[in-house]
Amino acid sequence: FKSDLHNEQSRSQRSAQQVASVQNVAENRQKEIEKLRAESNELKKEKLTLENEVRALNSEVQQLGADLLAQAQARATEKERFDEKMREMQEDIGKLSEESRIRESQQTDEAQHRAKEFAEQLKNAENQYGKLQDEYRQLNDILQTLQRDNATQAQEMENERDEADTKLRDAAEKARSAEVKLSMQESDHKREA
Repeated sequence: FKSDLHNEQSRSQRSAQQVASVQNVAENRQKEIEKLRAESNELKKEKLTLENEVRALNSEVQQLGADLLAQAQARATEKERFDEKMREMQEDIGKLSEESRIRESQQTDEAQHRAKEFAEQLKNAENQYGKLQDEYRQLNDILQTLQRDNATQAQEMENERDEADTKLRDAAEKARSAEVKLSMQESDHKREA
């Protein structure tokens, strides 16, 4: 009888130890699940933040593109005005040359002086025209650079968002795995009980 009692007590102690071990494992698994859920929520917040940043960057780039386009259009209008001015100057020079040939004996000095002045104005206009072309090319280069940078940043944001989605899926998968393991352990414990 004492031996049976001792065996029964041993079995009871082992059962109690097993129950305590299972409870400890269950508590640990529950803590892991809660941690994974917290990480999942944080990843969702990070994903939302990244999406907001992408939208803000796209808006800024669109506004910058509109501003650059407006500047380019203004430069083009200014270029047209200078072209018209140069054509007018060339016409004036032609008229002065014709007048100088007709009245060469009377207005030689005056015609040469005025022709020189107009030639200088034409040279200045051509220089300004060249500068405008250079500025236009620079603006165009800047616009292309910004477009490339925007495409690069958009790709980086997309990569970060994909990475966040992957982490979120991994975290969800871990949580499901932990819940399945916990459920299996609880089932095993119930069968043993």
